Amino acid sequence: MKLTIDVGFDLVCPWCLIGQRELGRALVEFRERYPGVAVAQRWHSLQLLPGIPDEGLPFHPFYVQRLGSAAAVSARQAQVRQAGRRAGLDFDFASMTVMPNTAGAHALLAQARVEQGEGAVQSLIEALFEAHFFGGANLGDPDTLACIAREHGIEPSEQAALSPYPLPGSGVPVFVFNGREVLSGAQPAQVLLEAMEASVC
Repeated sequence: MKLTIDVGFDLVCPWCLIGQRELGRALVEFRERYPGVAVAQRWHSLQLLPGIPDEGLPFHPFYVQRLGSAAAVSARQAQVRQAGRRAGLDFDFASMTVMPNTAGAHALLAQARVEQGEGAVQSLIEALFEAHFFGGANLGDPDTLACIAREHGIEPSEQAALSPYPLPGSGVPVFVFNGREVLSGAQPAQVLLEAMEASVC
C-alpha cells in the first residue's frame, strides 16, 4: 500500500509554510498508525505572483496596495502570526523588505529534483522558506539563490526552468492524497491526517 501526497505551493505564501509544518505533524502520526504504508511526497510549484518584476517590489508598500490599507496588512499579519504559532512558527515580517519574483527559486527546485530527487527538493524548500520568512532574504536575487543552492550541493544552472504542474484549484497550498482526497488551505494536522486515512482505506 502506498500514499502519494502532491502539494501545490509558492515560497512567498506563509500559509504554505504553515501547511508544510502541519503536514509534517500529520505524517508523524500517520506513520505510527500505518507503518506498512510507503509515503511519497511531491511538491509542485504554483507561482502566485508571476507579474512581479525580477528585482522584486518593496514588501510593505506591495501589501498595502494589495490589501487596501496599512491596517488591513497589520490585521492579516496578526492572523498569520497566530496560525504560525500553532504550527511552531514565529514569522518575522519586520525583516522582510522585498516581495520577490519566485520564478528563479522554483526553477532551482526543478533542477534539484532532476539532479538529486524529491528528498533534495524538500530540504531546499525548507531552506528557502527559512531564508524568506525568517532571514529577510530576497528569493528573486540570483546570488542569494546560488548561495542557498550551493549549501545543498547544487550548482545553479541557467538552463533550469519553472515546470508548472496541474493541480485542482488556483490557490495554495493545495494537498492531493493518492489523487483522490483534495484539501485547500493550511489545514490543521488532524484534518490532513483524516484525508490521508481516507485515501488509503
